[in-house]
Amino acid sequence: MLETDGRPPAGPLFLGIVSNTAPWTYLGHRPINTNPQAGFGTGLDVFALRSLRTVSTFRVLRRMLSAEGRAPSGNSVLTLHDLAELTLRATRPVAFQVDGEYMGEHEHVRFLSVPDALRVIA
Repeated sequence: MLETDGRPPAGPLFLGIVSNTAPWTYLGHRPINTNPQAGFGTGLDVFALRSLRTVSTFRVLRRMLSAEGRAPSGNSVLTLHDLAELTLRATRPVAFQVDGEYMGEHEHVRFLSVPDALRVIA
C-alpha cells in the first residue's frame, strides 16, 4: 500500500521503487528508466507494479529499457512524480533495501525528500 498526502491509499502493490534520479540504474550500458522525470532538483518519484502478470510485466520492462525515455504505463503500473513524502505499507514484514543494501524486513517505511541535503563540491 502506498500512502501520500492528498491522495487516497494505492494498493495492493507487488513492487515499489522510490528514486530521485534518472535513470534508476543500468543494465550494462543501457539505462533503465522507471521514472524518466526524476531528478535531484525535484522530490521523490515512485514506480510500483500492482500485479506481476506475464504480458503486462514484459510490456513494462520493454518500456523501461526503451531508448525513448518514456515512463512505463498501463493498468498494472503506478508512477508518481515530485513527492515531498510517502509511506509504503505491507500487511506483513517484507524485505527492504536502500541502494542495494539489505535493511531487514519491515511492515512500513516512510520516505522524506530533503532538498539541498548534500553540498557537492567539484
